[in-house]
Amino acid sequence: MSPLLAGVALLMLASALQFSLLAVRGEAEGFSEWVTASMATCYFLGFLVGGWLAPRMIDSVGHVRVFSALASLASVVILVQAFAVDPPAWLVARIASGFCIAGMVTSVEAWLNAASDTSNRGTTLALYMVVMYLGFGGGQVLIGLGDAEGFGLFALVSVLLSLCLVPVLLGAREGQVIHLRAGISTRELMRRAPVGLAASLSGGLAWGVIASMLIVVGLREGYGSGQSASIVLAAVVGAVLSQLPIGRLSDRVDRRKVVLATALATVAVAVAGMPLITSGRLWSVWLLAALLGALALPGYSLGIAHVGDVLTPRESVSAAGTLVTVSALGSAAGPPLAGAAIGIMGSPGVPALFAVLGTLLAAFSWWHLFAVSRVRPRGQFVALAARATPMGSTVVAEEIAGSEEPITFDEPGPARPSPP
Repeated sequence: MSPLLAGVALLMLASALQFSLLAVRGEAEGFSEWVTASMATCYFLGFLVGGWLAPRMIDSVGHVRVFSALASLASVVILVQAFAVDPPAWLVARIASGFCIAGMVTSVEAWLNAASDTSNRGTTLALYMVVMYLGFGGGQVLIGLGDAEGFGLFALVSVLLSLCLVPVLLGAREGQVIHLRAGISTRELMRRAPVGLAASLSGGLAWGVIASMLIVVGLREGYGSGQSASIVLAAVVGAVLSQLPIGRLSDRVDRRKVVLATALATVAVAVAGMPLITSGRLWSVWLLAALLGALALPGYSLGIAHVGDVLTPRESVSAAGTLVTVSALGSAAGPPLAGAAIGIMGSPGVPALFAVLGTLLAAFSWWHLFAVSRVRPRGQFVALAARATPMGSTVVAEEIAGSEEPITFDEPGPARPSPP
């Protein structure tokens, strides 16, 4: 498992540095906040498509070939962006980057699932998610190693994407194919687990804003590129520290109450933090970012866990793909909403957006908490990144629901229909 996690860490370092680098370079080139937000949206749309297609690609040619091909393509895409500094070219490149990284992450998740069983899968995935968050946070530090207006940092992203191949390929065993079940419809999920669906959407939207727009806020407030990237790092650290405490609390009480409490806390922090973001004190911006990350990002994990409480094991597994779609759409919507908020209110528009988001989620959760009978936790919370692939979410859904029919891995060959 260690080689795979090392590869994930390198991949997340590259992904995080790419996010920050393009935001800083775009600011230097005079790109508007709308263009910067659109680039992030394109990335998440590419990620959505990649997460949907990757299992089918893996089923066709295997994990090793998919991971290798997409890593090579992603390495080329960032170099193209270094030479073609033009908004239309970058928008297309971000779609390609999102597609590639989604496919690579799905491949790794499939290997991790094959190397674990029901007795240790929750621990394995929790460790995996922590590595992803820490890798993404560490990537923010790398922006200070060079000049965003030069070629060096673009080359560093390409190098990291190439290096992530080494531990993954050395630690991989060729030959396992995944078969995924079809997803439950969004309408059906909205009818039976509305709070889980809303929490997943909210968590995805929060991730889209934090990953792509916090650094823009830092640059607008006059902080350097390294200091602006550290604001994103603070949000990620907050999310890492809050995942397990919030998850353990949700294992003991109705998860909808936890969703409601975190949403109300998000509103309070966001409203109180609006003056802090323009205070000129970096530590206060760090504190605000850490609290918003700690309260808003666990929404996706809470959504998955709530779905495991109200659906049957088989339905919980099939619902994972629907939750991924909803979360990815939220991540794609987050950057343009934040860009519009910044355009109207300036930097305080970002915490204002979190306040609106928290208010809507709190109102929705409050209504369903008292309109629908209490739901007792039936499974165990597993920390999951707001941005997840169908593979990872499906595995987690099985872990939470205690499914007696786990995902199967077979030797290479033509895909076989699932047994009735």
